[in-house]
Amino acid sequence: MSLSTQSPQIQEAIAKAKLAVEADNNNQLTEAINLYKKSIELIESEIPKLPQHYRTPLLKYAESYQKRVAILEEQLSTQALINSNQKEPFKVPVFEVPFNPAQPDLSLLGRLEPKPANATLVPFWLMRQLSLIMADGAFLTQKLYIPKEVWSQKGMRITAISAKISCCQALLSHITKLRQFDINEISLLKAIDLMLDEMGTHQNNLSKYLSFIEEQVSPPQQDAGGVELFSQKLKSIGHSIYKTAHRLSAIPTAVTNSDSYVQLLMDVFGESQIFGVWLLRCESNPTKFEGTEVYQKLRNVSKFLYNVICAFVLNDCALLFDRYLKKSRHSFTRLSP
Repeated sequence: MSLSTQSPQIQEAIAKAKLAVEADNNNQLTEAINLYKKSIELIESEIPKLPQHYRTPLLKYAESYQKRVAILEEQLSTQALINSNQKEPFKVPVFEVPFNPAQPDLSLLGRLEPKPANATLVPFWLMRQLSLIMADGAFLTQKLYIPKEVWSQKGMRITAISAKISCCQALLSHITKLRQFDINEISLLKAIDLMLDEMGTHQNNLSKYLSFIEEQVSPPQQDAGGVELFSQKLKSIGHSIYKTAHRLSAIPTAVTNSDSYVQLLMDVFGESQIFGVWLLRCESNPTKFEGTEVYQKLRNVSKFLYNVICAFVLNDCALLFDRYLKKSRHSFTRLSP
């Protein structure tokens, strides 16, 4: 079943995008802007309801439309400024190469999506690429292709697997609750706070086993006296010893069902894209959202996803890829005369 057949809203979004491109190439800038925005709005409203493998191309097209809207709006403002100072109206020239984003093509799933320049959107791009690797195999960089078999090896072992699963399940539970709110609702802020508080606990738990994940440390009390400061230092030393012991005893555990773990990660990657959609909405309307509490909280969510979720999945991927290459070399050596 095709994507447009599954979702009438996406079918309408594609139709609006085609009309927008036509208006764009005919230099009908205002009409093109309105049509692009309508297409973006339809895509963003429908993305949470679609399966994971449809979300990546749609998010990419929505982002390209948003960038095009920004360019056209700048051209309109420039044209208005020049018109106000000239007797003859100034016309923005039509591009020699028409802007032509084709209808979403699911064959693009295996290609490397360009890394966004905006750092807050990088975790969502990285999660989309990792999801493609797990589903079908894909490029992580221009020169590094990782086959999906890396994540389906028999006897694969992963450090702190229970803590990772617990963190992912809790995150999914919170995202399910967050989806009922709109970006403009106060309730969303409270829900994000609750999520970040619990994710901080999971981050601290993971930091006991994984040295590359930093612990969230509470700021020291400013009015603490000498005895209190000495007590805090002793606790800090004891805590460091405790963490070191945990890491030394963190032996990679055999994954009995790799498919369920991979599916859990892919679910997290797919459901977390809603934060990327909200961030795009904030950054596409800086006059309304810049400096707001919701924008800052979404940035904090982006940091957590990058520093914790993406960090431990990339680490797992690197170790599993190394194991896959060793097994491949061993198999090749056995064929040698």
